[in-house]
Amino acid sequence: MLIGVDLELQRRMAEGIGLPGPHNPTSTKPSAQNSGASQFSAPDLPPPQSPLLGNIGALTNSAPCSSALEANETKTHASAAGPVGAPEIQSSSNSALEISAPEIGEPEFNIRGLLIRHSGAKTYTVRPVSRMEDAFSSAERELLRWLWERGRPVPVSPRIRLVTGPNGEGARRLATQAGLIYNTFKNLTRALSAKFALDIVKPEKNLPTVYAVYEGSAILDRQRERDFTRVVHKNGGGRELVNAQAEPARRRPDLTVEQLEQIIKGTKV
Repeated sequence: MLIGVDLELQRRMAEGIGLPGPHNPTSTKPSAQNSGASQFSAPDLPPPQSPLLGNIGALTNSAPCSSALEANETKTHASAAGPVGAPEIQSSSNSALEISAPEIGEPEFNIRGLLIRHSGAKTYTVRPVSRMEDAFSSAERELLRWLWERGRPVPVSPRIRLVTGPNGEGARRLATQAGLIYNTFKNLTRALSAKFALDIVKPEKNLPTVYAVYEGSAILDRQRERDFTRVVHKNGGGRELVNAQAEPARRRPDLTVEQLEQIIKGTKV
């Protein structure tokens, strides 16, 4: 009802039709003021909106804004959270990893495993002996030279020299004179005996040991007669005399005084 009245009032004002004034029974003519006012048209005014229409328009106009805000908020949350469905995929992958991953414990620590040498099989080259020095290490050559220089020549066999202490001393005194400890001296003389460079003569009890040292050419002859004509070079400068089958020369037994006399006479080299 209010809407109809407002529309009628607007129409009348637009057409310039004045509204009926108050009823005056004494005057039948319109007043000058009223007649002058009726000649002018009413100004165009925006139609007043009723409270009901205003609320309807506000609701209609605010709907897109609210929807836009909701859309923006949705995009913001989506961009912050990542692609759609990513949390679900991640959770599924985590669950798959948890199911398929084997349970691996800490490796067992064994300190004795550090004390074992892990190395491959060593290979050595067998070389022919062409010189007397080829079959001996540097320490063996030095001791052999020292013994030969201090040996007593044998008149009937110049290829042999006998070595004993000058005052009948034994091997311990010789080791001290050679600048070696007794165990080193003993091991080196045993190695020289196995390679046919000297013979160790053990006389009767309480008598010093005698070393029969051979000259270089005699050493080569003795090795060739026993078919030990090859050598293997070891790590650290070691040398091992071997035969044609690569079998190393074994330790030779000590000689007696009678056996040494036979060697000097030339019955046995």
